[in-house]
Amino acid sequence: MTNSFFDEYEDGMKPRYKTGMLGAPLTIQSANQIQDMGVRLNEGIKNIEISAISPEIAEGIPEEHFKEMRRLGKLTDSKVSLHAPIIDASGFTQQGWSDQNRIAAEKQFESIVNRAQQLDDKGNVPVVIHGANFFGVEFDKSIEENYRERLEKEAKGTGREVPKRIPRVITVVDSIRGQVMPLEFKEKYVLGEEKPELWTGERQLDSLNHTHWDQEKLKVFSQMKEMSEVEARQSMIAEQMKPYAELAQKNLLTRDEEMKMKNYMHNISVMKGHTDTINQHITSSIQDMYNTYVKSIDESKLDEQQRYIFEKEKQKLNDVGKNIKEIDKERTKISNKFRKGITDREAEELQRKHNELMSRKSELISNAISAMNIAPEVFKPVNEFSIEQASKTFSNVAFNAYKKFGDKAPIIAIENSYPNMPLSTAKDLKEAIEESRKKFVNLLVKEEKLSRDEAKKIASKLIGANWDVGHINMLRKSGYSEEEILEEAKKIAPFVKHMHLTDNFGYADTHLPPGMGNVPIKKTLEIMEKSGNLEGVRQIIEAGNFVQNFKESPYPYALEALGSPLYSMGGAPYWSQTRAVTMQDYYSVGFGEMLSEYHFKQFYGGGWSAVPRELGGEAKGSEKGRFAAGGE
Repeated sequence: MTNSFFDEYEDGMKPRYKTGMLGAPLTIQSANQIQDMGVRLNEGIKNIEISAISPEIAEGIPEEHFKEMRRLGKLTDSKVSLHAPIIDASGFTQQGWSDQNRIAAEKQFESIVNRAQQLDDKGNVPVVIHGANFFGVEFDKSIEENYRERLEKEAKGTGREVPKRIPRVITVVDSIRGQVMPLEFKEKYVLGEEKPELWTGERQLDSLNHTHWDQEKLKVFSQMKEMSEVEARQSMIAEQMKPYAELAQKNLLTRDEEMKMKNYMHNISVMKGHTDTINQHITSSIQDMYNTYVKSIDESKLDEQQRYIFEKEKQKLNDVGKNIKEIDKERTKISNKFRKGITDREAEELQRKHNELMSRKSELISNAISAMNIAPEVFKPVNEFSIEQASKTFSNVAFNAYKKFGDKAPIIAIENSYPNMPLSTAKDLKEAIEESRKKFVNLLVKEEKLSRDEAKKIASKLIGANWDVGHINMLRKSGYSEEEILEEAKKIAPFVKHMHLTDNFGYADTHLPPGMGNVPIKKTLEIMEKSGNLEGVRQIIEAGNFVQNFKESPYPYALEALGSPLYSMGGAPYWSQTRAVTMQDYYSVGFGEMLSEYHFKQFYGGGWSAVPRELGGEAKGSEKGRFAAGGE
């Protein structure tokens, strides 16, 4: 066994990359995938990937076609995988984020995974799902090179961390309302400092969360102040009205005095309505703050002491909430009594009780706000938030498939997106896979009553990565080197279940055949091989743009670039040695014309069939002989 598929030697003594390991996607433009499958099989391709990347096309593939593709695969000893529709697994759309969108995506993935099961009787069909489809971050290595030292100096003693990769832009999402906004790396002038400070997106995010929380507190305090001022005016008017009320009881009011008293009573009634409205706003605001506080604080990020304090605070807030509800009930009773008509003495007593209740409520609200002393992370980086949300989708899809198909359930292969999207780097993709597996394990243990060890094995088998070498190569446009791109491959290698091989120059996802760009495909495959995780992993050559532009198969070019043997049994000669690109349709071992007429005509001079009729052959000639006047 050699250490690598690839080798600089040209002596033909060591094995190269065999054609049976490669595959091709079907057309993305038509739901008639079965027709395109026949073309690919005739080229001798053994691994086929259904390209249902458009939701409309995915829904347009007939049920019977999945079964027929399974039968074709059995007849030709070929394997079929499936690319799910490209929709955001986290729930993001151009309008922002919502959990309803995430659930809708989950249901659509579940539908396509169920259909994928029909593609192979043995099960475990790889289903490729894009990790994300929304802008998350923009990297620029020049920022690291120019500002890292200064950033580290400014962060010293502040508790701030300078990330290994410093983004130029990060997109953040309001996790409660679903709105998104970009935060761009910038220099910011600060009072008392001669030079501007550097504000990374992370620092701006921290400031944004603290500012937002301070504004929420300020809103409640402002509402309480407004209600206090209204009640003070109400009390003042009540005092001004007392003499008229006394005269009214003795029926001594003049017409003008009666009009003034009615005016006072109207103003008091309006102010009571105003205070009732403000009181409702205060209660609603404090409830919203509590909801935000509990939802937005990630307890996994708290240490043991912080977690203990947080639990105590939640209990304290629950007690405060119960007391506020009781106060509001009592206040409503008092307001109802006021409206029924009462004596001055009763009114004074009720007003005293009302003031006591509001003073108590004000105290409780102040205690509640002081208890919520950790600024919750309402705004979160889209990349981080996507991992949290997408892992729910992937784990639920995997769990529902397992319940239906058991150990034969399809494999969820999460694909790294473009570098400016979530789940694009090895770190983020790895974290998403691990979080998805963790949630999947918990579901298996709770719902299926499996042991945790058994559940972990199933999760490791059914959830992994689809590594697209072309996508990660686009880090080059942000200034990253080939070595750094290969480091990404090393980090993700243990999780890889499926691969997409495609080439580009690092600036656009041009989908060229391997060998036509600067993607380090061979080195990446060596890394995967050394990890012990390449055996059985299907590798699909994605070169749709090449086919569209040049109207020919990318497959022979890929075989040449990867140093594959000309014959399926291996050994010399190799495609790279013969450069027999023009003979692709006749030397690939497919199911077309095994002994084609072209082969005999062009290479062995078989008979007179290729000779023009003018010279006694069978080939159709022109009207004029070659040597006739005007001939060429």
